[in-house]
Amino acid sequence: MRTKMLLFLCLVFVALIATNGVAVDTEYTMLVDGDGDYSDWGRLRICSADYMCVDDPSWPYDGDTTYVSSITDGAKELFTVENPPVNLGWIVTNVSIVITAKQFDSDSFKFRFLMKTNGEEWALPIVTSTSSWENYVFDYSDANPVTGNPWTVNELDNLQIGMMLNTVNPGAKVTSVIMSVRGHYS
Repeated sequence: MRTKMLLFLCLVFVALIATNGVAVDTEYTMLVDGDGDYSDWGRLRICSADYMCVDDPSWPYDGDTTYVSSITDGAKELFTVENPPVNLGWIVTNVSIVITAKQFDSDSFKFRFLMKTNGEEWALPIVTSTSSWENYVFDYSDANPVTGNPWTVNELDNLQIGMMLNTVNPGAKVTSVIMSVRGHYS
């Protein structure tokens, strides 16, 4: 028993030296797992629900095989997201959303990231998409843009992410929407 305790304390000490006493972040990538509060964008017939057209990991995504699209100004599309495999007490240090998109056509190529948490929406700056599939990333750092406070596990568990059209030259095709979360236990 004494040997096991001594070995455990040695491992803890080595871990603290290796990290200089600082908690090491773990990163989780979550896919969309359901349609959210808005489904204004159109989908291909092979998808039985909108989220099924964008639930690919960022690479390899299936591009023109499945996607949602719209050119309607004001159209919103939100998806629910898998909950990260963490418990209360986990400190969120970064939340990123990655949307794989391309322009709808040469006149319709702008969209915004959209998120909703605890009943409040947040639209982000305009993205100008290109004619080929590209990953567009928005990084929320350590603060929830809706509240201005650090993210909580509860907010991540109730988060919806997606996109909206609210600009000149609205339009895009989207084939993948994912969320990446980094953090650690204190």
